[in-house]
Amino acid sequence: MRHILKVTYFIFSLVLVSVSQSLQAQEDEWTIYVEPYAQATTISGKTAVGRGKEADITVDFDKILKNLHLGAMINVKAIHTSGWGAAINYAFMDLRGDKSSERGGVVDAKVRQGELQAEIVYLQQLGEASLEYLIGFRWWDNDIDLSFPLLLVAQNIE
Repeated sequence: MRHILKVTYFIFSLVLVSVSQSLQAQEDEWTIYVEPYAQATTISGKTAVGRGKEADITVDFDKILKNLHLGAMINVKAIHTSGWGAAINYAFMDLRGDKSSERGGVVDAKVRQGELQAEIVYLQQLGEASLEYLIGFRWWDNDIDLSFPLLLVAQNIE
């Protein structure tokens, strides 16, 4: 998995370099924004495995940061002087952790979440402010892998 991510980063870097070089000849007409960013978040809700008992779950930002294996967020936007442009936003996180149970055994959890958003943009200038119109698509990919001893599941269903 890490190899795939490294290759993806490399290809993405090459695309950014080639786009920026091809637009340098027309730099008076285009404005390019490359904006890496970060976000502090929490997770809260209810969870259950199979027909097991439902349980409340709350994961604070410090616990997410402690279990963060890999993550990145970037927004790339190109706007032409006509106001038309395009934008791509990509964000992902890879969380990994384990917890010992009071009934014995260790539960391992891996959560990978990715979000890709691509848009056509129209930027309307309103004096010193501006208004962006966007149309595009958003793709979410969530993978959750849990591994635990079967004894824990059998005891929890009872």
